[in-house]
Amino acid sequence: MTESGGAATQAGIFYQNTIAALALADLLDLGRLSARERLIEVRVEATEHVDDIVLRFADGHQDFQSVKLSLRLQNRVWNALWQSLHAQLQCGFGPVDQLTIVVAERTAASDAVAQLCERAATAVDWAGFVGRLADAQSPALASIEKI
Repeated sequence: MTESGGAATQAGIFYQNTIAALALADLLDLGRLSARERLIEVRVEATEHVDDIVLRFADGHQDFQSVKLSLRLQNRVWNALWQSLHAQLQCGFGPVDQLTIVVAERTAASDAVAQLCERAATAVDWAGFVGRLADAQSPALASIEKI
């Protein structure tokens, strides 16, 4: 784990740039891809609420990527992440756009978020979603709801 402060900031920038470089490499893919899969633009530090990396595809949809070294429940980064995701949903978000959280270090919080997303994707309704939550996901959901 990276120490907080300047070293952590530099590590975060390096990781974000690494993820952006992978996306830029996808621009060079000359294979026959569908419009949904063909990347046509990569923006880093975009002027969006979710601003780390924004990918635009040939069919027009966008993937707003928030890149983090790690996630911890209820700290400053956690709160800012959910506020920016919510703000992006409220403006400048199309019907097939995506929000993606890219995390370098696996933590209990990142596992809980991944499991919340999996359950949400297959839930028929709110009651079904909440009813399938395990103890590990409940604190994460409660924290997100407060934000």
